Amino acid sequence: MTIRDIETPLAATAAALGSKERLIAAALSLFQAKGYHGVAISDILDATSLPKGSLYHHFPGGKEELAIAAVAFISDEVDARLAAEFAKNKRAGAVLLELAHECVSWLRLSDYTQTPLLGLLAASPGESALTQAICDAQKRWLARFETALGGTEEAHDKACLALASLEGGISLARMARSSDLLIRSVTLAALHINQR
Repeated sequence: MTIRDIETPLAATAAALGSKERLIAAALSLFQAKGYHGVAISDILDATSLPKGSLYHHFPGGKEELAIAAVAFISDEVDARLAAEFAKNKRAGAVLLELAHECVSWLRLSDYTQTPLLGLLAASPGESALTQAICDAQKRWLARFETALGGTEEAHDKACLALASLEGGISLARMARSSDLLIRSVTLAALHINQR
């Protein structure tokens, strides 16, 4: 399963995915639309037409374990994408802009109903395995940007700016139902990030 599988309607990909992947895809879509607490296990099962036993077979820890799997999926996808782009010696600002344009496509495809998964799940209070998975994902992405920017304290600051502009820009775009604010905020951040 890839990020492209998630971006297409679940019904179109359900036949190609196994039950575990269908559960992750449905959870991603639902969590991004309604938030972690706004989604019941029954919602996920309804979206997949799978029995409850299938969910607990793959995710004995229930909804939280499924959410952790969703975070791991997104974390791995974005990390692999960043690694591949930085391996091409692209500047960090250019990679950030490419990600923003992909997010524009994703937002338009979802009619601006989706929100970044990590931000939504991070809103869930408490120190849990889910909170730790979110922190680990963010650390991986920050490390990719930091390394690409030279590994200095300034690189860390710029890496934080990159992720904040992307995540915040997505939220602004969703509220305005327009990608303009996302592209504008990320473009400004990219210009700053690319300055030496």
